[in-house]
Amino acid sequence: MQRTGFIAAALCLAASASSAEDARVAPLVAKIYRNFDANGRGLQPLGKDAKAYFDDSLIRLFKADSKRAGGEVGTIDYNPLCSCQDFDIKNVSFVERSSDDKTIIVDVTFENSAAQDGVTLVLSKTKAGLRIFDIGDKQAPSIRKVLSQAAAN
Repeated sequence: MQRTGFIAAALCLAASASSAEDARVAPLVAKIYRNFDANGRGLQPLGKDAKAYFDDSLIRLFKADSKRAGGEVGTIDYNPLCSCQDFDIKNVSFVERSSDDKTIIVDVTFENSAAQDGVTLVLSKTKAGLRIFDIGDKQAPSIRKVLSQAAAN
């Protein structure tokens, strides 16, 4: 049943794709957020699959922050991909806001535990494919900026 729901969501995302970039963005967004259902483990910038989703420079910022935290909670104390600690994400959709030679900015909206929420993903175009370069949410318009400022202090 859950697999059917995910496939339907992925098809809806793919159906909303209108540009060549959207055709690359839709599968990535679907792949990211299928990890965030009630039985999922989420997706972490320092998790085992990080390199498949996150830009290397963003991973380095998270690693440096984790090292500074010395085993405690780092600067970002929630999952930036859902702007949450607990999740049961449904009804994911996205709109490509802009694109250039290096990045695609995508606004992602979703329902998390019956509340509407969303994030902005800045995707970098790398040789390995699209990777998350930055994440923005209500708490922090740029996770990259927050982590960089924390490193400077």
